[in-house]
Amino acid sequence: MLDWARLTRGVVCLACCFVAVSCAAAERVLEVASPDGRVALAVSLDDDGAPSYTVSYDGKSVVRRSQLGVVCADGDYSRGLRRVECSDVIVDRQRYELLTGPTSRIDHLLHRKTVRFANADGNEVLIDGVASDEGAAFRYRFEKPTGERREVLRERTSFRFTTRAKGWLTPYHVAGEHTPNDEDYFFRVAVGDPPIESRAKPAGWAMPALIEPSTSGPAVLLCESGDVGDFCGSHLVNGAEPGSYEIAFAAADETHQAPKSVPFSATPASTTPWALPWRVILVGEPRDFVTATLVTDVASPSRISDTSWIKPGRASWGWLSQHEGPYRREFFDKFTDLAAEYGWEYTTFDGGWWDVDLKETSQYARRQGVRPLIWMYSGDCYDAQHRREKLDHYKACGAAGVKIDFWATQLQQGMQAIRDTLQDAAERELVVVLHGCPTPRGWHRTWPNLLSCEAVLGMESYIYDNRYPEKVAELNCVLPFTRNVAGPMDVTPLRLAPLVDTQRTTTVAHELATPIVFTSGVIHYADGPEAYNALPAAAQTVLREAPARWDESRCLVGEPGKRVVVARRSGDDWFIAGLNGQDQHSEVELDLSPYADARTLVAITDDVEGRDLEIVEAPTVPAKWLHEVPGRGGFVLLLDWRDDQSTAAAEVDPMGSGATKR
Repeated sequence: MLDWARLTRGVVCLACCFVAVSCAAAERVLEVASPDGRVALAVSLDDDGAPSYTVSYDGKSVVRRSQLGVVCADGDYSRGLRRVECSDVIVDRQRYELLTGPTSRIDHLLHRKTVRFANADGNEVLIDGVASDEGAAFRYRFEKPTGERREVLRERTSFRFTTRAKGWLTPYHVAGEHTPNDEDYFFRVAVGDPPIESRAKPAGWAMPALIEPSTSGPAVLLCESGDVGDFCGSHLVNGAEPGSYEIAFAAADETHQAPKSVPFSATPASTTPWALPWRVILVGEPRDFVTATLVTDVASPSRISDTSWIKPGRASWGWLSQHEGPYRREFFDKFTDLAAEYGWEYTTFDGGWWDVDLKETSQYARRQGVRPLIWMYSGDCYDAQHRREKLDHYKACGAAGVKIDFWATQLQQGMQAIRDTLQDAAERELVVVLHGCPTPRGWHRTWPNLLSCEAVLGMESYIYDNRYPEKVAELNCVLPFTRNVAGPMDVTPLRLAPLVDTQRTTTVAHELATPIVFTSGVIHYADGPEAYNALPAAAQTVLREAPARWDESRCLVGEPGKRVVVARRSGDDWFIAGLNGQDQHSEVELDLSPYADARTLVAITDDVEGRDLEIVEAPTVPAKWLHEVPGRGGFVLLLDWRDDQSTAAAEVDPMGSGATKR
């Protein structure tokens, strides 16, 4: 029989949640429905013993019958299977806290079910299925015999949609010096289109992947969740059947940044018991995905018992302002002072810090009440002794955390190095930011000291990609529905001053909205004191008061690639921010009646031409707020915020380092 104590905690048997007939009466069709009854995951077994599944929403298929199964070195678990037993449906109440994400406290119900299969050799595989009000998820699991080594050669999981389906997808790159790193644009494509060669040669499509199976039905977001290090990272390749994608593993040559001594393998392996990653399928309107937490709902609970020392926060970051160096002590002190002036929790000493005395520079930051984050190379993280010596040194110098760069791999051994680094950092009370890394997969629940990951085209792309100025507004209106759903996203927002020969094409209000629209446990502000000190007082209020941790979030408008409006709450204060990803103006009408109890409203918007900032303060909150957002523009609404600062400010060039305040 199944060991439910090991499968989940605090669950209650609920046999009445079966949507299909009982296991004894129906050998082939098993189904579990979400608590609200709208999402259903069904697993079937055909005459050849090949498993498959479907996902439906309100009784209509959103993922058509698709393959299941894995092929291991010890045998095939994708055909010739027979069902051994199945569980009752159980209710799993997931109650936990997140230090970064759309909400700080989660209380969700999941309906779970497990089916046990045996292959022709009598060896067993389990499939765990989950249905929640946000979507469905499933994973493969090996239990017996305990301690036996298993190696997965291939996963046959597929996702099949109608041939008319379209989506927003981003390429997964072949191995290179800095790839894969999940840093590319999202493209509007038809399901089945070949991966686009953009910033590097593509090997497939990365996840999350946003799919719209029809023009009128719900959308689907394909994600991955699981314990970092237990498996390799996966991506999508076009499937053999029209309108389908299949799971593909990291390539054997994703080793460019690791020491040559690391024994990499392209086939993930472990000893039993062994749970493979969750295949997460969010279902609903795209706006629902912005606040969804199913990726962390199925992730393992926190491995850190005391998280009181972990502080999400804002950070000054000088590298983009002087990316070619030189780096002197006064350079780092300047950005430490910026963090102190705005009340930010961190400053990051990025690449080049070795040109100064790290301990003295860190101690100066500490005296200003600012916590230093130290840049670190991923190659220093594979050998346990070397990694711990590095972390001990940074800790002794006064570091509060590390920013680890240039991973460029999703092989299991690279994932294990990330896991071991997170554990060693936690033991030293160091927070972690990953760059040049895989997209997170629920890791920030299991390891809450992981405050952010890059895996996104951030503001540094202004100096690396001449297409970025043209594409960034659209990209900013895709990321909330895709990449940011998977976990914290270090996009390094709010660069106002020009970089090299490129000019920003988004408005100041657009940039000011991004730290609110995006979520990250560390918000690396990408400009310097000259730009921020020239902003109007109300705009500076956003920099001073918008936090890195939110208590509640709502997506008010959600059209991927076109526009997004998000409301986020911290304590009693609401921040509402909107982005226009289009070249043309967009009219936004917001129902503000849910916020009628707010004492004041401060609206920070663009003028009609998108050249200047306009600031309007009102003593009450209107029931409706209507505004025409210019192309590539944005806005921020501050509710319940009492601004005690003067509203007088000098005019500055908004396409340079500041904005006109009126």
